[in-house]
Amino acid sequence: MFASIVISALLVVILFLIVYIKNRTLDQGSLTPRTAFGDKGFEMFLSCIVLLWILPYGVIFILPLALILSILSPAGRQSWREFGKIRTYAIASMIVILLLGGLVPTSNPKAPQDWGEPLFYENPNAPLYPSGKQYTWLNLPTDGGLNVEIIQSLSIRMPHQFGKFSAESSAFNLADLFDLQQSRLNQAVQLLDDEIILDIDE
Repeated sequence: MFASIVISALLVVILFLIVYIKNRTLDQGSLTPRTAFGDKGFEMFLSCIVLLWILPYGVIFILPLALILSILSPAGRQSWREFGKIRTYAIASMIVILLLGGLVPTSNPKAPQDWGEPLFYENPNAPLYPSGKQYTWLNLPTDGGLNVEIIQSLSIRMPHQFGKFSAESSAFNLADLFDLQQSRLNQAVQLLDDEIILDIDE
């Protein structure tokens, strides 16, 4: 939650910073955030930041929706013709901030007490982006059979949205789309395969 608040603040700061740099370039200081991005441009950017806390899938829906609305509006098209360059700088800078937010460390994965201590607390082969932590447990069969259970609790930073509304489903769907869960699980199986005598087919 704290990381999302900091990233939101940075998104607002970047808007003011772009106006400041633009004023320094023009050597006049006449631009304000409300005039630098054209008609309702600054308000639109702020609204998009707020919507990152409300809408599921966050920026994946917000960015195309905002662009479509601005193109459909005659005033929006005119503003893009006049202020397209500074708006593009703002959008690109905000996307970079959001992507960098994926590097912020996550909280520890959650697990019931009866699972005991994890066999692995992290996977050294896990991808660097997005940031994540995983705990892995190995449950060997008590009846001497070969039904080995590998349990994994995973916490991944998904910078596409800040709010909790439908965050679980959107995170699961995106992780499934980009194969984040399966790749980490396969890596966990490979680690376990190195640690135990049994040959585990991932």
